[in-house]
Amino acid sequence: MKHQIIVIILINSLIASGQFTDNQFILPSDSLKGIWYNHHAHKAFNNNQLDRAIELAEWSVSAIIEEENPEIYIDNFLIIAGVYKKKQQNEKAINYYIKVAALFEKYKKGNELKQVYQEIADYYMSQYAYFKALEYYEKALNINEGTEDPIIIKNAGICHFHLTQY
Repeated sequence: MKHQIIVIILINSLIASGQFTDNQFILPSDSLKGIWYNHHAHKAFNNNQLDRAIELAEWSVSAIIEEENPEIYIDNFLIIAGVYKKKQQNEKAINYYIKVAALFEKYKKGNELKQVYQEIADYYMSQYAYFKALEYYEKALNINEGTEDPIIIKNAGICHFHLTQY
C-alpha cells in the first residue's frame, strides 16, 4: 500500500510538471524526470532510505540521456556505490566505482577521477590486493601531478612494501 501511494504521488508530480502548449499537454522530458529522480535519490540516501535511493538512482539512469547530462548520469552511479558502501557490500560498491571511473575518464573529470581512484585503491588495499591497490594509487598520483596527496603517497608506499615482501 505504501509503495502504491508513493507511485501515485510520483506520477502526479511528474504530470504536474508537464505543461500545456497550443491546447496540448506535453509531458516533461526524460532528462527532467531523471534530474527529479536523482534529486530524490539524494534525499533518500541522506535519510538512510538506502534501498529507495538505489531504486530512484536506477530510474534516473534510465531516464537520463548520458550525453545530454553526464554529471547527473554519473552522480546516479555514485549514489548507488555510496549505498552499497554504506551497506558494507563492498564488491558491489567497487563495481560501481569502477564504472564511475570509466565515465570520469571519458568526460575528463580529473579531480573527481582522482577521488574515485583513491576509493577503489583503498578498497583493494583493505582486501590485501596490494598490486591492484598500487595500480589505482599510481593512477590517482598521475592526475594533476604536482599536487600529490600525502595519504595516497603513504598508502602507495605501504602497497609497494607488501609487494616487495612477498
